[in-house]
Amino acid sequence: MLEIDKIQIEVIKLSENKIRLDYNAPIICEEKEIETIKVRVRYKLDASDGVYKMIYPKDHFLNLISNRMRVKKKFIHYGEIFAPTWTGTYTIGTNKHFELDGIKFNNFIKSIHISDTKWYKTWNREQQLNELLK
Repeated sequence: MLEIDKIQIEVIKLSENKIRLDYNAPIICEEKEIETIKVRVRYKLDASDGVYKMIYPKDHFLNLISNRMRVKKKFIHYGEIFAPTWTGTYTIGTNKHFELDGIKFNNFIKSIHISDTKWYKTWNREQQLNELLK
């Protein structure tokens, strides 16, 4: 187990060219942490520069969060270390990287952000009512 900003990360080698990072990431809305969710992000080795490039989670991952939290998917965003830039026609990448246990990675999803303030007001009200009724 390794740590980045108090996030415990487990590095799992999938094959010669692929690695997966398993960790818990917070779900944040209006700068408040709502809960944490288990995240598994895969990386593929780019042989040209020796940096593992992030393979973004499939839409199914965002659909699960959307259904469970009852928020529209268009309001859910990844909180990444490096903002992605277009480096080609089909690839998204960054010009920066970070190192973890001697392995270079191009990006990391630190958190998941929900940007719908109306949803947050309703969700927060329901949470407070549930606490009172316990």
